Amino acid sequence: MLFDQIVPAPPLDRFVDSIAYFEGYTPGHDREILIPDGAIYVIADMDETPKHLYATPYAPTGQGYRKTWISGMQARPITIEAQRGSSLLIIRFRPGGALPFLGFSAEGLAGEVEQLDAVLGQAAASLRDRALEQKTPQTRMRAATAWLLERAGGRPQGHRAVALMLGLMARRPGTRLADLCEATGYGERQVRNLFWTWVGMGPKRYQRIVRFQGVLRSLAQSGGDAAFDPWLETGRIDMPCWADVASAFGYADQSHLSADFKALAGVTPGGYVAAYRGLENYLPVHLDRKPPGVA
Repeated sequence: MLFDQIVPAPPLDRFVDSIAYFEGYTPGHDREILIPDGAIYVIADMDETPKHLYATPYAPTGQGYRKTWISGMQARPITIEAQRGSSLLIIRFRPGGALPFLGFSAEGLAGEVEQLDAVLGQAAASLRDRALEQKTPQTRMRAATAWLLERAGGRPQGHRAVALMLGLMARRPGTRLADLCEATGYGERQVRNLFWTWVGMGPKRYQRIVRFQGVLRSLAQSGGDAAFDPWLETGRIDMPCWADVASAFGYADQSHLSADFKALAGVTPGGYVAAYRGLENYLPVHLDRKPPGVA
């Protein structure tokens, strides 16, 4: 499998976390559970074969997506097809970074995965067509960079208060709504409206994802080199003391942490460790190894 990734140069780096490209994907599993990570994604498919999204990890049928699509801010795990031979170009926006390129509130995509042409019209075809005209991963990713700059009129503009609040929450995962109001001078309604417009969900739900992502990073880092495997085949992490994890990340107790695992990853804490194979936000699904009692 070929994989490459870039971090765009300024000014895009303030809005876009990464642009990645891979081709010749040969997974040893059938599907992948994607855990909410606080990001909006645009995906351009380099071939014509539909890729499927499933309501549950073992659902018999799924909804197909072709050419280009966009995944809005997710508050629940989603399950995607791990199609063999796939070639995809993936734009990952930073939290609050997608609006200048969409041209409308991120709230409109909350919890949704949509065909990009239904959202942006002909601009969706322009992204994929430009990428297909190129022959190498680097030039395809540069084509995506040019497309993004064009979408934003050459100079994307953010919102200072939103950037301030997101930075505060990244540094202090226990940040309260009152803290955001104090930092910005805005009232609670204004803060919530800004989050829905720019981020695509409310501050409390976003904070929940930030904290949970901290837990997952900690688990992966505790496994060292043996924990990382981008092909989702060999990575392993050890079972931690869950009471210690809950305490370290400000959960009320172990059951509170367990509730977040079930809501955001779709599995219990122990189930997550057992399923983990190399990337903290992706859990491989083997259709021939369905756990007992799972529909």
